[in-house]
Amino acid sequence: MKRPEIIIHILSALDGKITGPFMGAASVRAASGEYARIRSEYRADAWLYGTVTTKEFTGGRRPELEETGDPVPGGDFAAVPDAGLYYVSVDTLGEIGWESGTFRMPGRPDAHVIEILTERTPAAYRRYLRRRGVSYILAGKDALDCREACEKLYALFGIRTMLVCGGGTVNWTFLQQGMADEISIVLAPAADGNRESVTVFEQMPGLPSDPFAEFELKDVERLKDSGLHLVYAPAGGERSGSMSQEEPSTADPGNGNPGEETAQAAAHPEEIRGMVLLYPAFVLADRANELFGDVSEIPDTYHFMWMDVGRAYFEPLIGYDIYQAIGTYDRDVLLIHGDADSIVPLSYSERALEVYPSAELKVVEGGGHGFYGEDAGQVTGWMLDYLEAQSEVADWVAGLDLAG
Repeated sequence: MKRPEIIIHILSALDGKITGPFMGAASVRAASGEYARIRSEYRADAWLYGTVTTKEFTGGRRPELEETGDPVPGGDFAAVPDAGLYYVSVDTLGEIGWESGTFRMPGRPDAHVIEILTERTPAAYRRYLRRRGVSYILAGKDALDCREACEKLYALFGIRTMLVCGGGTVNWTFLQQGMADEISIVLAPAADGNRESVTVFEQMPGLPSDPFAEFELKDVERLKDSGLHLVYAPAGGERSGSMSQEEPSTADPGNGNPGEETAQAAAHPEEIRGMVLLYPAFVLADRANELFGDVSEIPDTYHFMWMDVGRAYFEPLIGYDIYQAIGTYDRDVLLIHGDADSIVPLSYSERALEVYPSAELKVVEGGGHGFYGEDAGQVTGWMLDYLEAQSEVADWVAGLDLAG
């Protein structure tokens, strides 16, 4: 996958707030100046902001939509593919009004506007953007797909370095989906304790959540007037949001090759009488072939799905028909998948259900790539029922007089 380097760059109070009364403190004005200096030093091609923050910048202007007009072509729209700087706005519902395709704000250079939409964003809003010369990309069917957005920003606009500058929801979404390489926090020596203010990371209500994320400290710089610049990387290069040991959950079997694992199972039916597959990564072969057209294109190391992997990870996947491999396993298979999984879409398990000779698919409504709380309890129940049924079958077979 070719995408920009992505840095989450945020000005924060000591209590983790990024907005609120603390912004009026004298020490915060000094920290804001340092924040702007560091932002410039990154020499980014694009600055990305969430819907709420952009609404603040644009004065809450609403779009004036026309429900009738010329048909809107499908796909993306690159009004200016070679701008010096881009202002990228996440706006999946099409709520932001623009006067033109140029973002202007005192103290900042002009930037061409790119809106990130989804396939569900109304066509009338896309028509509105086209008429004002605002570029847009479609990233995700129903919800934001950060991976797809980043790939398109790289390919269509040549963006190589992008700063994600808030608010808290967009920060967490990019981190949660593995689209953050570095976290840059300018810490102001102030706090206000406001319980209603937005924090550095915020989980969007209604979406699958991860219990926590961990980071590795890369650098610390003392700034003037008692400020600090903290630079972190997601811990271990793994997916943000590792499971807490205290929270009930089902285990993620990892990023192995599920087709190869199933083929191994088919070769040893006496030892492996059945399988339970949780959101199996049948997507891996597609991802590998999207990234590399040939084995010769695979680098020695590559950062993929929150970890650094070598050539040996991708080589078996190039040209590999994963569904042909899994179709050889004829024992009972239980597939469990969430319908809100943004990492491995449910469609991969739905297709597997058609390929396996004997399989059942259980769908967790609203479940993501990992199951927690009530979802984990439901999934555990399904697995126990499956194992109990398999045990009863095994006992029955063992009691048969196969010799007579």
